[in-house]
Amino acid sequence: MTDGPEAASAEGGDWRQARRYQLDEPADRAVLDDLERQLSGLRFVDTPVWAFDAERCQCLWANPTGLEIWKAASVTELQQRDIASTQSEAVYTLLNDYLRRVDAGESIAVWVTLDPRGTTRRFYQSHHLLILSDGRKILLIEAQAEPPAEELLAFASSSALTIGLYEMDGQLVSGNPAFRQLAECHPLDDL
Repeated sequence: MTDGPEAASAEGGDWRQARRYQLDEPADRAVLDDLERQLSGLRFVDTPVWAFDAERCQCLWANPTGLEIWKAASVTELQQRDIASTQSEAVYTLLNDYLRRVDAGESIAVWVTLDPRGTTRRFYQSHHLLILSDGRKILLIEAQAEPPAEELLAFASSSALTIGLYEMDGQLVSGNPAFRQLAECHPLDDL
């Protein structure tokens, strides 16, 4: 694997022009079919999952929720998209950095904001190394949705910790029982 845009330039090519897997090439099709077989069980996961070739800037696979994020009707449609033309040098460099770090054994997870089904939500995105049948290393990206605030408060309702939910402007929205007990003793302005 080359080491990002600088290496691509050193080889005389632009990373945006890197050869991508072609659906009409039998060898490429075999690799993509094998990837589909490996990841078939992830189709039933209700949070987004993608297999992304960071070096070639090509999304090779996504489960149904991942397809929704990309607004793609099928994996085939997603594989044919020219994602490289929509990405900045910074995104390309970041994804390849994740790939190098995961390949070196580091655990990489970040918070991202995605827009599934027309509602913006935060996801905790983890990155894993996946090796294709042709030996290429790609990122398997899993996104776990942050639970809605009400769900977090319900979970925390039995907690002795004091948990309050506020709007960004500081307005109190809700709190767990421990918070409400504290609020009875102190004016909300103090809290």
